Amino acid sequence: MEHRHQSPRPREYTVGWVCALPIELEAAEALLDEEHESLEPDLNDDNLYTFGKCCQHNVVIAGLPAGRTGNNSAAAIATRMKASFRAIRFILLVGIGGGVPSADNDIRLGDVVISQPAQSHGGVVQYDFGKEKPDGFERTGCLGCPPTLLLNAVTKLKVKHAQKKSRSPTYMNELQRDAGFKRDSAMVDVLYEAEYNHDGKEGQVCHSCSEEKIVKREPRNSPEEFVIHCGTIASGNKLMRDAVTRDRVSDGLGGVLCFEMEAAGLMNIASCLVIRGVCDYADSHKNKLWQKYAAGTAAVCAKELLSIIPAARVRKSKAAKARRDTAKQAADTQCSTVPFPVDSHFVGREDILERLDSNLLRRPVHSRLAIVGRSGVGKTQIAVEFANRVKKRVPEIRIFWVIASSVTTFIQSYRDIAEDLKLPIETNSKADEILHLVHKWLYKGANAPWFLIIDSNDDAELLRSPQAIASEKLSRKGIVGFVADILSQTG
Repeated sequence: MEHRHQSPRPREYTVGWVCALPIELEAAEALLDEEHESLEPDLNDDNLYTFGKCCQHNVVIAGLPAGRTGNNSAAAIATRMKASFRAIRFILLVGIGGGVPSADNDIRLGDVVISQPAQSHGGVVQYDFGKEKPDGFERTGCLGCPPTLLLNAVTKLKVKHAQKKSRSPTYMNELQRDAGFKRDSAMVDVLYEAEYNHDGKEGQVCHSCSEEKIVKREPRNSPEEFVIHCGTIASGNKLMRDAVTRDRVSDGLGGVLCFEMEAAGLMNIASCLVIRGVCDYADSHKNKLWQKYAAGTAAVCAKELLSIIPAARVRKSKAAKARRDTAKQAADTQCSTVPFPVDSHFVGREDILERLDSNLLRRPVHSRLAIVGRSGVGKTQIAVEFANRVKKRVPEIRIFWVIASSVTTFIQSYRDIAEDLKLPIETNSKADEILHLVHKWLYKGANAPWFLIIDSNDDAELLRSPQAIASEKLSRKGIVGFVADILSQTG
């Protein structure tokens, strides 16, 4: 990587890259072609970013807070990143995971797993969210799919590897200038029978484990080359380290390729692709010996994916991203500020959508309703799907989306609405002025119909503030929907 360069403007960053662990962040930064100087931080954005260029793409990299891994932390990071860098077209979640070897998938340590729609899943499934019923556990919730652009790039990536035209060896050599990312003789790839548990202290290398319990596998011709596997990734809020449970959950989901703990938090927040280097087999023999190498193979795969996607195409699309990718905006007078694409693979949740339809669309006067649930269960995707259906039914309706995860995103969303409505605001207009102008517009009956969605995340105080939409008098022909996280699961 070259010396630091002057940073482009925030609106010129088009790719987000999220990591959970320091070793993943280290690998990502090491593979930048150039690193940019830091930008002035947003006072309401607690993320710390690394800025740079990777394969001609301007990339923003962020890691999770120390000690705070998991779906909720990942969701918070991605939400703040998208709010601060509104031209981001997609986010790559890159790091390590526990592989699920099977008769169908010869997964080895150091291999890379990429989320891809398979079976009835969109690429990632939150396996531990659902209902405990008398007849067993019923998984609920659905997650969005990666965008078509990324899935097309994955197809080309697989072809390059099959044709031995991959750039991965070059990128791997680049990364392995740091010896910590190299594969050395101490890193032996051993898979034990699922029923055989680790003999020794948790997290230690398997010096005492029985060799008789090792699963015999054919050696690879080129063990130093990783293999790419594409399919379903299982995401949950707890670490999987039991092989029997691993296989049972995998079978119940139609076959998964790896387990991890962050992806479910991102899939309905951003256009996202998950890339995981296999560092263990999600069993009791789990240790850290392969983690840094696997973090490296995942980062190398992410860089090669970016090399396939034309940066110019992403740059040209950024200005129209929110409008074009979502509701196929009809006309300037029928604007939409929904910042998420419609999921063409969306299935299920018809009971919730029917209730929304009954409570919001069939009432003759102004309606308000909330969608409440834990982070990562699909609330935002339900709201996006419902907004899309509303637009199809009532083409003249204006749809507005307010990201209320922080004061900054709240005000910026209102500024976007004001600009789309061509209201008289200036660059230095104060927040109260912008809110007043938008609410004044919403109050006028002649401007109906409109649909305002408040994506509040977990900032309840923001919604209770005097400026919040809940306290305003609005046109009786408008609709307000709230999307909110459950604030506490223990109280």
